[in-house]
Amino acid sequence: MDDPLAEFRKFVEQVGWVGKAASVAGPVAVPTVPFFVSLIANSPLWPESPTVLAGFATLGTYVLEMIIYIYSFQRWTSMSQERLTNRLKLSIVASAILACLFGLYLYFFIHPMAGVGYSGEAMNHLQRHPAYNVWQMLAAFGNDENRVFTPTYLAIMRLGILVSWFLLFAALTFTFTVFVLLQRKGMKKNNQPNQVGPEKAVP
Repeated sequence: MDDPLAEFRKFVEQVGWVGKAASVAGPVAVPTVPFFVSLIANSPLWPESPTVLAGFATLGTYVLEMIIYIYSFQRWTSMSQERLTNRLKLSIVASAILACLFGLYLYFFIHPMAGVGYSGEAMNHLQRHPAYNVWQMLAAFGNDENRVFTPTYLAIMRLGILVSWFLLFAALTFTFTVFVLLQRKGMKKNNQPNQVGPEKAVP
């Protein structure tokens, strides 16, 4: 009995190194989760990130990776080489833009401005100690970020860092996947035998 997923498995095997190189989860996951978590582990907005963020990032990136593979297999495997080349150019531009945005968001996530998103209790404390920075405010409230910042601000910032990570990951994965598809098409084209017309009879 034929395996209906045989072609898809073959496709994932060929582009699977994308997930191994860029994904935080996958068949052979590289230690990207600890790296990503370490980027924001020093942020006062998510002190418990080593446990909470790792779970969200692992599950979300794994699901996103599978969605990208399925979409690429359905839409791009039969696409012409010229159109794939255009997709690759767009993916490279998108990856560069999203990398800049992620870096900018990451900076403000790790170094939030004093007074932004503060709770009423924290604002009252800041009025008495106007020279306090974010870390001093956090220490004054027992390292409890829920007392320093409002729940809405924490939710927006935490959701934003995850979304920006997922968008950057998706753009990079699309870029590598299109590159692999282009290489596949190039190899198939080179391996095709040259079409030689029938030899003319010598008079």
